Amino acid sequence: MPRFFFDCFDGSEWVQDNLGVECPSLEKALEEAQEILPEIARENLPMSGPLNLKIRIRDESGVVVEEATLDFASKPVP
Repeated sequence: MPRFFFDCFDGSEWVQDNLGVECPSLEKALEEAQEILPEIARENLPMSGPLNLKIRIRDESGVVVEEATLDFASKPVP
């Protein structure tokens, strides 16, 4: 089964995934990224201002094959 790596950007820096996860397909790897992004958002949610999270999915050869993003913004309502 292929192994995919999920490098995460938390709004300030990239964290490289050196372990990876076995997924039967790129589609399943993208589903994994879609589950990871909200978890990262909950851990990093700002009290105000924008949050831009990204995950780059790499294949076993190190090639980036997909990128998923999640943007969050809040502002006071007058």
